[in-house]
Amino acid sequence: MKKTTFILICLLTSMFSCDVGEENDRPSNANIQELNVSHDLEEHHEQITDTWGECDESHVTNTLFSTINNATENGDTIVIQPGTYWGAGTIFDKHNLTLDFSNVRLLTKHDETLFKIQQCSNIHIHGLTIYHDPKLAGCFTNCFDVDFSHNISFSNCDINGSGFIGICINQCSDIQVKECKIHECQYGIFVWGNNADYNVKHFESSNVVISNCIFEQNRAGNVCFDSNYARATHFNIKVDAWDFLINSGNMMHFLTDDIHYEVAPNNPDPFLSDEITILSSSTFSAGELGPNIENMTWFGLFRNDLDSSIHCYNTKLNTKPIHDPMSDDDGETSGVQISYEGHDTNPILLISGLKMPDDVIIESYSILKNKLMPGESMQLGSCMIKASGNNENGYVTDYQLTITGEKNGVKIEQIFLEQAHFDDSMIYFKWAGDIDQDGFPDLYLDISPKYSFSNPALYLSSKADADKLIKLVAETQVFGC
Repeated sequence: MKKTTFILICLLTSMFSCDVGEENDRPSNANIQELNVSHDLEEHHEQITDTWGECDESHVTNTLFSTINNATENGDTIVIQPGTYWGAGTIFDKHNLTLDFSNVRLLTKHDETLFKIQQCSNIHIHGLTIYHDPKLAGCFTNCFDVDFSHNISFSNCDINGSGFIGICINQCSDIQVKECKIHECQYGIFVWGNNADYNVKHFESSNVVISNCIFEQNRAGNVCFDSNYARATHFNIKVDAWDFLINSGNMMHFLTDDIHYEVAPNNPDPFLSDEITILSSSTFSAGELGPNIENMTWFGLFRNDLDSSIHCYNTKLNTKPIHDPMSDDDGETSGVQISYEGHDTNPILLISGLKMPDDVIIESYSILKNKLMPGESMQLGSCMIKASGNNENGYVTDYQLTITGEKNGVKIEQIFLEQAHFDDSMIYFKWAGDIDQDGFPDLYLDISPKYSFSNPALYLSSKADADKLIKLVAETQVFGC
């Protein structure tokens, strides 16, 4: 049976002058996620400012954290006696607890991480005011460290780093931050994998949800992350209505601080039509293009030359006749050249039937093998692509490409391409990334078995059946001009 435990700690006489009035906003066991809380932080800030000279640090927090760590009833709500506590502590290997810190302040004058949560799950922190002394110079520690934990949530907390990080999230899954004020930090919320061991992934994905929070005066950024972790682990950050797919290429978009937060959003719900068309070249022979391409809206994948990131823009096409050396006599212009409104460079790919906002950065797999011979493989995100077949003196027959990954908790192995033989050609991976932003790779390949033409093809994961990982949605043949 769930119960509520009250932690009553006998505070030193010098600390009673630092207590604040008790408020009746404690969460209940039955309805912990439906708190109607609001920010009442400015009054607390003034009280804390007056506190630094009055209170001396003590070992009261040792008793506080020992009591929490000795809690035996999973599922309990533990209500901490209101007051001001000095020092730092850790909760370790605790599960299924709500910690109600309403009208509780945890303060320190030292350069120390105040509250560590390690190897825990289903822990809810409510109502805590947590501060480093604003007078600390060169503070390099955090308010909260959350390490190797799952489903940790914070609500109605006032978090003042006065130094490095407000909430540091290291190798965790499913972190929620709701109706908190995070301010005067170097980084408000930082998501990372310890640089010493980020390749040892404890979680396959990491999701951070931030809602109705206030960010102020965080010097480097409000929501930031380690690019090494982005390369090693798939994770999402959701800020209010925006859902951001994080990758090592868009890190700099999270290092800004404009009013509350300024980020470059990815569209959480790209529109994909049932009829998708692709174009992969800028020149065509007569008859290769449909008559209505100039009336269609196209979505282009353009490579940024500075950092090789893939930016996507909506564009219109313009055409003009050009000489086709394959079929034209001198002076004839039966070929077609296309240009892209607003863009001087050619895109990697043009897609019709896909709608997204302009200047969205698409996650792109930088380590991509262009060809897979039988017996070779490559890892793309959480999926593995393997090639099989016969290879006798460079002549490949009975070729297959298989993609393997986990979807909805089920391991799926799908053969998505088969080719009996090739005529001086080979399947060529032109690009791979996550166009539809669902966490699974999308593939852009040339699947032509013959040297005399190319056969660009687009495979999208979001169009796949429930028991498949990707689906061929569009292809075209280009003979060139």
